[in-house]
Amino acid sequence: MYITQKQEQFSIAYISALAATLGFNPGTFKVDDDSIDISFKSKGYSGKVRRNPQIDIQLKCTKAKPNKDGVLPFPLPVKNYNDLRDEYQNNPTYLVVLIVPENEKRLD
Repeated sequence: MYITQKQEQFSIAYISALAATLGFNPGTFKVDDDSIDISFKSKGYSGKVRRNPQIDIQLKCTKAKPNKDGVLPFPLPVKNYNDLRDEYQNNPTYLVVLIVPENEKRLD
């Protein structure tokens, strides 16, 4: 498996584990047309402003480290950036960047 495939699978597993603690139900798509790698839906909240809220997430993975100010510079393709900031989306969409070890063997 290519390192990028390992990073993708690791990112999906990591964010899914975090979301599971909140009771979110993950869903993935076979084709990534809109820069959405995974969505999470929550059941409930009936009678509130929103019912069964959903968030969409674009996952990225990097070996880069944050700078001394704690900022993680991350080059994002223009298509992904425009998809994420589109004001006409139904669901809130977030970019999640996971930092992995420099030594790819640690992902094995």
